[in-house]
Amino acid sequence: MMEFTVRVAYRLSGMMTAGLVGLTLALPSPTLAGAISENQRSAERTPFTLQESLQAKPGAIRDARFAADSVEEYRNALASATKANQEPWLVLSGGGENGAYAAGLLSGWQETGSRPRFGVVTGISTGALIAPLAFAGAAYDGALKDAYTTITAADVFEFGSTPSSLVDTWPLTKLIERFVTPDLLKSVAEEHNQGRRLFVLTTNVDTQRPVAWNMGAIAAEGGEQSLKLFRTILLASSAVPGIFPSVEIPVVANGKRFAEMHSDGGSRRRSSWRRNLSSRASPPRSRSPTSRSTWS
Repeated sequence: MMEFTVRVAYRLSGMMTAGLVGLTLALPSPTLAGAISENQRSAERTPFTLQESLQAKPGAIRDARFAADSVEEYRNALASATKANQEPWLVLSGGGENGAYAAGLLSGWQETGSRPRFGVVTGISTGALIAPLAFAGAAYDGALKDAYTTITAADVFEFGSTPSSLVDTWPLTKLIERFVTPDLLKSVAEEHNQGRRLFVLTTNVDTQRPVAWNMGAIAAEGGEQSLKLFRTILLASSAVPGIFPSVEIPVVANGKRFAEMHSDGGSRRRSSWRRNLSSRASPPRSRSPTSRSTWS
């Protein structure tokens, strides 16, 4: 089995990076799996029950997401991924202060002529922002380079607390809109339809469970709503608890509409997701500048 893993993060100041890492690791675990804390619901949100939360879906997009801590749902999501066992996987994680490393490595790898197509690409936290560009192929290496060599901290957040965070991430919202275009969604949809899969992880703040989003299925749906949901998921996956505000994602359960709160995909313990990765059949190995066998 081979997973190619790179550490990715925003290039912030040293002080800010240390704070991000520390608070990510310090997120408390729930006392009861699936429990919804009343203080996690804002006054503006429509009240909902635990059962409604478990039944909720993000609109009519089929197979848009699954529980990342469920081996069965994970396997079901890969059942139609014909390339998953034919091509290597690319696993992009969060943490650290090497934000430009992944972009540079992928670009350099492409220049050697040995960079493969990836059967599955996964991303959490800042890795989620790289994942769609890497999944769509070398044609987006220029955008990847720009994203990690031309931005500053001011392009990611604005100091000034919100009711739930230390900083405001409206600049990151604009940055995601700049790079996640309708053309990128079309490219992601094409790869998905060829049997490849792109998964991005978020944490459902209400249930304290990890959620894996099938970004290719969302892109394949097409339209403005799919584009909006795609961007929102990327913003949510990079929302470090306490530092960045959690992100509301509209859902429907039995005709009732309400909003879930989602945050950084790396803010929950990764043991379940790592176990799920290890449960699949091994894809073909591919030589790479740096290869690791763990999710880190």
